[in-house]
Amino acid sequence: MVVDAKSTQVERTIALGERTFAEAIAFAASRRLYVAAQGPEPSDGSVLIIDPDQGETTARIHVGGTPRDVVLSSDGCEPTSNFDP
Repeated sequence: MVVDAKSTQVERTIALGERTFAEAIAFAASRRLYVAAQGPEPSDGSVLIIDPDQGETTARIHVGGTPRDVVLSSDGCEPTSNFDP
């Protein structure tokens, strides 16, 4: 869901259709949302890259396994995920 930081009100939700575990937000670098997601099969884990303004997934990085977390590099440009194999 997209929440207005000032009012703390939910503006809208973004349907991902997958089991998600964690997210990281990159505002300054690219205004992207990175979400660790488990696919339909245990080996289909991915990091989804979402455009929060458009409310849609713009890319998928296949990482395999079941990603449990996603963090960004200090410049906010590179996502890193850990997973359960």
